[in-house]
Parts: sequence; C-alpha cells; structure tokens
Amino acid sequence: MKAGHHASTVPVERCGIEPVPAGLKTVGFWDQFSIFINFLINPSVMLHGGAAVAMGLSFQAACLAVGVGTLSALVPYTVMTRIGVDYGIPGQVAARISFGIRGAQLIPSAARVICSIYFFALNTLIGTIALHTLFVQATGRDLPLSLIGMLFGVLQILFAVLGYDWLKTMSRFVLPLKLCAILYLAGLLATHPGPEFRPLAVWHYQGSQPWSWGIIAVWFNTSCSSWLSMITDAADFCRYSRSRRATYWGVGLASVCGTLVAAVFGAYAAACVLGTSGNVFTILSV
Repeated sequence: MKAGHHASTVPVERCGIEPVPAGLKTVGFWDQFSIFINFLINPSVMLHGGAAVAMGLSFQAACLAVGVGTLSALVPYTVMTRIGVDYGIPGQVAARISFGIRGAQLIPSAARVICSIYFFALNTLIGTIALHTLFVQATGRDLPLSLIGMLFGVLQILFAVLGYDWLKTMSRFVLPLKLCAILYLAGLLATHPGPEFRPLAVWHYQGSQPWSWGIIAVWFNTSCSSWLSMITDAADFCRYSRSRRATYWGVGLASVCGTLVAAVFGAYAAACVLGTSGNVFTILSV
C-alpha cells in the first residue's frame, strides 16, 4: 500500500515512489499505534491461533507459538520502518540498494505481488465470515456470503486508493469498534452454557499433543514467515512519521497488544470446541 498524498484537498493517493516531503511528515505515536494494532488484529492472526489448537496444541502452547512467532518477525519489521521515517520512501524503492533497479523489480516486487494476492484473498475470505457472523448475531438475519465478500473486497481496495490519510483517520474510528466487537464475541463464548467454554476450562485445555515441539515449530515458523514476506510494507506505513521514537513506540506496543488480542481470541474459540475447528468465526456462527 502506498502512503499519503501531497495535498489534503486531493482525496486520492499521490505519493508513489518519490520521497514524502518533510512538511507532510507529521504522524505521531497514536496514529502509528492505531494503524498497526488494526493491522495485527486481523482474521489471519486469529486463524493461526485457532489452527494451532486444532492441530493438537494446548491453549497456552498455541498462544505462545503464534505470539512469539509473530513478534519475532516484527522485530526486523520494526527496524525496517526507519527507511520510511528517515527517507520517506517505500520499501520497494529501498530494495534497490541490495538488488538494483531491475533486480528489485524482479525479486522483491514479484514476491510482494504473490504475497499480497494471498493475504488479500485470505483476509477477505475470513473477514467475510467474520462480518457475516457479526451481522447474524446482531440482527438475526442472514446475508449471502458472496455479497458481503464483494463489498468487503471493494472497501479494502477503496482504502488502498484513497491512501494514508484515509487509513489514518479510519484507524482511529475502527479500532474501538473492532475491540468492542471482539469483547462482545468473547463474551458470547465465555457465557456459553457448555462447561468447556468457561475461561478456566480453556486455560487448562491440553489438546491431544499439548506441548509438541514439532507443531510449535510449524506455527512459530508459519507466523514468523508470513510477516517477513511483507517486510517491505514497514517503510510504506511509516513514510509520514515525524520521528523514529514515535514510530518505534507506536509499532512496538501495537505489535505486542495486537498479537496478544488476536492470537488469544482465536485460540480461545478453538479450545472451547476442543480443537474440532480452528476458525473462530465458524465456531461463533454455529
């Protein structure tokens, strides 16, 4: 995703591969925090937590594997934000230092296209199920998944086109709504009449292979590699940051909080059904 635009009167993203002007680098801690925590509280991280339980891990081991794997990748990811903060250029341009202009087009750019398609499809699919579940829980009515999926996909494309200012503004409003939705859904799970849904029962859930290091390694590497595949995005999201300090604190705290919320939520739901499903939204829709 490209970041920002030259003038506030122009709603469409304007800054491409050229550096962001110093006068537009005004983003501070709170905006960086809200953007990145929204970025991390996503269906993919939730699915990782749930799928780790579904593969046999205990609730605690699943949270540890996914959480540490994600945070391990976010250490170099956070370091890469310096390119955006210091120079205002996107990560793909910075890749020319190592690969050259033609090499950057053929290697990291091609890899990013493939990863972007995968993550767009994955998040759209799981996000569609999540929105469908929320709509059914709130209204009792059913909507076609295909309709929700198309609208959700169009919305993501729209924000990518409109650029950083829209992303920054919407993150401020979306974050509290997202947290309220997760609290509401977590409340539904915790108050379910089944004894296995109770928080204490979930905490002590062991699974079929509670601390299998082979499964832990799989989900550690899956979580870590999925974020490293998009490492060039780090600079893109921080091109409008006014200082390294604000960026490091914002991205760092968001990484810890976002990973914790998403991984625990996904693993909790899977443990409630004794690992028979790893998709929290499928569980909630039953």
